[in-house]
Amino acid sequence: MKKIALSILMLIVGTIAFQGFQCASRNMTTAKVAYNNRDYDKSIEYLKMELAANPNNGEAYVYLTEIYMTKNEFALASESAKKALQSNIDETQKNTMKIRINQIWVEAYNEGVESYSKYLETKQQTHIDKAMANFDLGISIRPEITDFYNFKGSAYEVIGDTLKAIQQYELFVEKSMKDISFAKENGLYYDMTRRAISDKLGKPKNSQVKSSPKGDTSITDHFVINDKDLFLFYDQDKANYMLKGWRYDPPMERLEVERSQRFNMNTTPIRALAQLHYVRKEFDASLKYIQLFAQIEPTNPEANTSLVALYQELGKTDDALKSVDALTKSDPKNKYAWAQYGDLLQNMSRYQESITKYEKALEIDPTYEFVLRNIASAYKNLAGDVQRKQQDKIESDPKYKPDYEEYFPHLRKSAEYFTRAMKTPEFANDFQVMGELANIYTVLDQANELKQILNKLEVIESSIPNNKRDQYYLILMKIYGDLKESQKLQEVRAKYDNL
Repeated sequence: MKKIALSILMLIVGTIAFQGFQCASRNMTTAKVAYNNRDYDKSIEYLKMELAANPNNGEAYVYLTEIYMTKNEFALASESAKKALQSNIDETQKNTMKIRINQIWVEAYNEGVESYSKYLETKQQTHIDKAMANFDLGISIRPEITDFYNFKGSAYEVIGDTLKAIQQYELFVEKSMKDISFAKENGLYYDMTRRAISDKLGKPKNSQVKSSPKGDTSITDHFVINDKDLFLFYDQDKANYMLKGWRYDPPMERLEVERSQRFNMNTTPIRALAQLHYVRKEFDASLKYIQLFAQIEPTNPEANTSLVALYQELGKTDDALKSVDALTKSDPKNKYAWAQYGDLLQNMSRYQESITKYEKALEIDPTYEFVLRNIASAYKNLAGDVQRKQQDKIESDPKYKPDYEEYFPHLRKSAEYFTRAMKTPEFANDFQVMGELANIYTVLDQANELKQILNKLEVIESSIPNNKRDQYYLILMKIYGDLKESQKLQEVRAKYDNL
């Protein structure tokens, strides 16, 4: 949870320019004098008297806003600023009140995050109460800023109120739906390349490039679609700029710098909804949110894995196949759809068909790391199917002689794709992929290749996370057992036993 940058707050330096009425009342005059003398309590007293007599005096609300801002009473400042904007103040004062409201929601955001973090550390009720009050304040003045609903949902989860957490996460989805629907209708998704978006939307009206002190570069593209503003936000990832968020048709009454403010699309609340509904055995609701997660972030392997698994658990594999088949037909260049198709078929043990779908994805992107890994698994599973059938024949007919070349080609293709997967950053040091390769090389009796992969496995031991060391040592024990290296086997078993 990060604090929001305060760059917007630098728009104005100095004090507000107040314009008094030609015939100011005694209450208003006294309030102004007290304000200039920094006697804020007295000024508030007379401003309230003025508003009781003249409730349409916008200047009084402007003064109240400034006083409450000075006193850090942001909830009261918010009320005064909103009333000032509804009154007869001039354009300069209106713009200033908009900036004050912007300052207030930024303060609410930062104070809320800080208090929530303190609660997580201390579990003191005062901190969670203060956090919730700040989040509520932020929502009251900027209901379109979805972070506040996410924060509240997370807080309710932490304190064990699942129903209220679900309500807040659902509000997050509701407030995000305009952006989500626009993305779906226009074929946009999280982590889409800027180049691919340019092919769909054309050239932006204007762009803004920013560089951080660390050398990271981000871009904001401004389009006008159907006479409405669209802002796209990218971060640099090697040679590409990847889409991280978007805002379509932000409220016109906001400051221009606020309308184009950076906004990252966040699927965490959507995933939380899927999980919470699943735990409550509300499986259709869970499926709805996993589908939404996969729609927004199809590049996330967790989305496809979760979607396929739940379809199967609900016995809706036919619906899943129809859905993903329709997606590949409507968007045949969508590598994520082909990958999802392949995953679904592989989970149904339809390995040859899954390979065909994975190959379609690799035609679009030959370095798609997750598909390289998954097609390798499909070939290995296909080989396992053939091997099992041969074993069944041996058991029924002792004279039957297995034909290793019936499944060895599948193992060779599997090794080829696992090797290609290891050439990607995602799987370069993946011990599970190395373990799969070691198993294949053992079966194929490729001693040199087995030795090379074993050396790589041994080298990465220090980098294996503690929560995965048991899996890592089991893989090594299997290899050393196959190689009959008893000394190393004993050493690794001792490490495993000491976990």
